[in-house]
Amino acid sequence: SVGAGEHPAWCQLTAKLQWWSESQKKHLPVYVTKIDDKKKSVVVTFAADKKVWKEVPFSKLGRKGCPLQPFPASKDNGDDKDGAKSKDDSKAEDGTATPDWWRLEKSKLLDKKEQSKREKALEEEMKQIEAKEVMKKEERKRKALLEAEKRKVQEAFEKRKREAEQQKLKEEEEWRQKLRERREREAKEEEEKEREREAKREKKRQEKEKKRKIEEAEESKKRQAREAEEKKKREAEEKEKAKREAAEAAKAQAESARLQAEIMRQLPAQGLMGMAQAAQAAAWQQQALPLAM
Repeated sequence: SVGAGEHPAWCQLTAKLQWWSESQKKHLPVYVTKIDDKKKSVVVTFAADKKVWKEVPFSKLGRKGCPLQPFPASKDNGDDKDGAKSKDDSKAEDGTATPDWWRLEKSKLLDKKEQSKREKALEEEMKQIEAKEVMKKEERKRKALLEAEKRKVQEAFEKRKREAEQQKLKEEEEWRQKLRERREREAKEEEEKEREREAKREKKRQEKEKKRKIEEAEESKKRQAREAEEKKKREAEEKEKAKREAAEAAKAQAESARLQAEIMRQLPAQGLMGMAQAAQAAAWQQQALPLAM
């Protein structure tokens, strides 16, 4: 019997055993990778995935319900050896038969060969598993490198895209800034031109107003001169008329006196009545002279 602090003979380092999986409901091949005498436990690693391992205490090994069990081939061999040994021991104890030394030696040699064969097979299987694991690692590494390269390319692409967008935004902002500056400059130039045009218009208005005032002053002078000339002419005409009228009046008076004298000579014997009538006739004649002229 196996003690609580010991492990069975079938549980040796690098031995191939089987593990009962409750989830998969089947036995999975495992290898003994560590036997810890201090912790009184054994560590096994699954053949399908070396990263997965289980730890079982010595006290559970060989008991009912223990998930770690010997591989069928090794279990059978162990049973055969134990059976043969028990038979030989029973015979030796009974004294009925003595085992042959050459048979024992042959059995040992066969056991050694079988053990060597199992170890080589186990080693070859471990190598294959390691090779597969290495291939898996290389594949994962290659995939990781491809993913990293892909991410790198994607990041570079995104970076260039962002830089291109930033450059485009920068160029658009520069274009807008230049457009604003150009429009402001054009507005200032237009404002300056408008001020110049307004100054020219104002100057023209002032010149026109000045010219108009000068023309009005000249026209006023001409009008005053014409009025003065007309006034002078009227005064001269009035003087001439007055002079003519005075001359005519003097002539009429002289003519009236002549007529009176003529009448007086022609009518010396007439009386006072005749003289009055003659005077009246002379007055009428004198008044008729200006109308006739």
